[in-house]
Amino acid sequence: MRYRKPFTPQQRANALRILASYRNQFRVLRHQFRPLTMHQHLVARQFRAAIQVFAEALKPADATLDVSRLNAAKDRADWLGMLYSQLRNR
Repeated sequence: MRYRKPFTPQQRANALRILASYRNQFRVLRHQFRPLTMHQHLVARQFRAAIQVFAEALKPADATLDVSRLNAAKDRADWLGMLYSQLRNR
């Protein structure tokens, strides 16, 4: 989902569900699919940082929220999650 202005309560609810999903993915990554190589460690750290950026982008009120920053953070977290899966499943 691409977030747009005006940012609505439905968009916020969707973004919060996505944030919970990212956090669950990272928890599973940490416990069940631990990084084995240095490259996997690096991508896992970047994934954690991208999740934090996404959470930070959600902090402002709906009227002042920067949707372009939120979209960029979501895209980066999606990409890093997929990259980690590819690295781990080689």
